[in-house]
Amino acid sequence: MSYDSGGMNGYMYISAEPVQKPEICSPVEDMDIIKSNKVIAVFYKLPPRHPHIARPPEGAVIPRKIVRRKDILLSGKLWHEKSSIFGCDSER
Repeated sequence: MSYDSGGMNGYMYISAEPVQKPEICSPVEDMDIIKSNKVIAVFYKLPPRHPHIARPPEGAVIPRKIVRRKDILLSGKLWHEKSSIFGCDSER
C-alpha cells in the first residue's frame, strides 16, 4: 500500500489492485459491452486518534469583544413572522 497524501488529516491512497475487470457487461439492456474500463479506486484512511485543541495561529491578533449601539438591531418582525405569499404580516 502506497500512501500518496503524506498523512495530512488522514491518508489517501490508490489501490494497486484492479477494482473492475477491463470489460464489463452493460447494466442497460441493448447497450454494448463496456470496453477499456478505467475505474480508479481511491481509499481514505483516517489519521490516528489524537486530541485536537483549536487555537488561533501563532501571531494572530484577537480584537476586543465589545458590542456597540450600531451592532444592536432595531426591533421588528423576524423573517419567519413575515409572509411573502400574501404580501402581509402573519399574526399569531
